[in-house]
Amino acid sequence: MKLLETAGRVNRAPYIGYTIGMNVAAVILFIALLVVMIPFLPADGDIDDIDMAAFESAAVLAICVVMFLFVVISTILYVTLSIRRLHDLEKDGMFVLLAFVPTVNFIFWLYLCLVKGTDGPNQYGEDPLGN
Repeated sequence: MKLLETAGRVNRAPYIGYTIGMNVAAVILFIALLVVMIPFLPADGDIDDIDMAAFESAAVLAICVVMFLFVVISTILYVTLSIRRLHDLEKDGMFVLLAFVPTVNFIFWLYLCLVKGTDGPNQYGEDPLGN
């Protein structure tokens, strides 16, 4: 599957697999960031006592850079994948903007995961299931 293309269609199974996979990777990166940062947090929980110099350590900066790059790349992949999923539902790709509206984004994701695509070819290409 060509992940950066917006032309064509994708059915529910790969869409669900890729989006869940990206979320699992995000959680793993977030946990790694927490594991690296926890030793630098004050024991009493007072955020005014945080030693900012400690947060400038190479490990924390490296994980922050990796997380930033991951967010950018996964956002691009999510948008292109969602556009192709919308095409399978015979909807315009501009509806992907709903993914950036808080609360609506979850409903939008559920819609893309649960609604069956159009049978046979449509204006966006052949049926990905080959029906």
